[in-house]
Amino acid sequence: MSSRIYLTELSTTCSPWPDLDFGQLTRLSGPVRRKFATVYDAARDPASSGRRQLLGHLVQHAYNPDRGYYTPHTADKYLKRKLPTYSKDVRDEVPFSTILFTNPLAISEGYGGLDFDMNACLKPSLRSTNAGWLVTTIEFDPTTIDQFEQTVAWTCGKRNAPITLIDAELSKYADSG
Repeated sequence: MSSRIYLTELSTTCSPWPDLDFGQLTRLSGPVRRKFATVYDAARDPASSGRRQLLGHLVQHAYNPDRGYYTPHTADKYLKRKLPTYSKDVRDEVPFSTILFTNPLAISEGYGGLDFDMNACLKPSLRSTNAGWLVTTIEFDPTTIDQFEQTVAWTCGKRNAPITLIDAELSKYADSG
């Protein structure tokens, strides 16, 4: 049995994530505990529809030379120039082999050609592009439970949650086709 098959079987039969009872986190409000339990359970389950949806999206947008963009994927945060070194080979599989990704970048001019010089290509920050979607992260180090709860409230998926309103506004500018 190959190690690849074993890892795939292992990932679908047991989880490296421990069982957690979010009900015991009594310093957090009930809605926050329920939200964390839902997210945690989905992350633990390789067949989760939410996880599969994100994985499918990442695979679909990993390398799109016809539209001139790719999503850098790597297992190494120091991937030189964030080039599509691994993006071309991304597959819809669990466990996902390239655990790190960034927002879409324009494919560097001449990439794949014999004369391509990775040291001469533009830095990733100068190649960001609009592929019609964006991944955002919130990095906030709260000092109180109330500050933490406020940050969570931004992303709880309610129709009036600030992040939902921002997404709705930005979606008005999506390219058609």
